[in-house]
This record gives sequence, structure tokens and C-alpha cells, in this order.
Amino acid sequence: MAESGWIKTGRIHYGSDNPYYFEINHFEKEYLPETLNRNFSEESLRVFLDKTYNIQWSYAHQENHSNVSDKQISELLKVEQGTLILWIKRVSFDIHDSPREYVNTYYLADKYYLEIELTI
Repeated sequence: MAESGWIKTGRIHYGSDNPYYFEINHFEKEYLPETLNRNFSEESLRVFLDKTYNIQWSYAHQENHSNVSDKQISELLKVEQGTLILWIKRVSFDIHDSPREYVNTYYLADKYYLEIELTI
């Protein structure tokens, strides 16, 4: 969906036929116009961005919040309204320090697993 210069994609990710999380991506329409013509239920969004636009990612800013599901998220993830979820907001930047992707992801808190490797 394109809204005032922005492309918005929404995808539900499944594991073993059960929804695990719902992800909403926002991109500048002018920067990534071909995104409107793709079906990301059949191909990887990241692979498409890399192959089509050769975006060289540099870093991302991410916030993690505990929350409860509203009506829309509950319906998409097939849980009762008010279920505990993890809401992650992320902005990804390219090597020119330009924000290229805005993401809101809603994870079922009881299905979420995080492992991070840190370079120090």
C-alpha cells in the first residue's frame, strides 16, 4: 500500500502453521518504487532489497517494549485481546546515514527468543 510517498507492507510470520509475529515495514516510495510490484509472501524482503537496490546497511536503532495486544494484533496473531506481546520499533540506516526502513514488529511474548552476539 502506498500512502503519501510511503510504501507500507504487512506480513504475518508463521512457524508450524501458527502465527508468531506480525511485521509492518515502511519505505520511501521514491527510493524503492519496485517494492509495490512484489509479493513478499513468496520471496524474502531483505534479499529483494539487496538484489534490486543494493542497499548497503550500516546500522539500526531499535526499541523493545512490552505491551498487550489490541484488537487488530489479536486477530492477526489469533490470540485473545490483551495478550502480552513484545513490540519492537526499528529504524535501519544505510552507509550514507539515511534512514531507509521503518519497522514495527509485534511478537507473541511466549514465542520470542533473542540471542545477541556483541563485539567488544
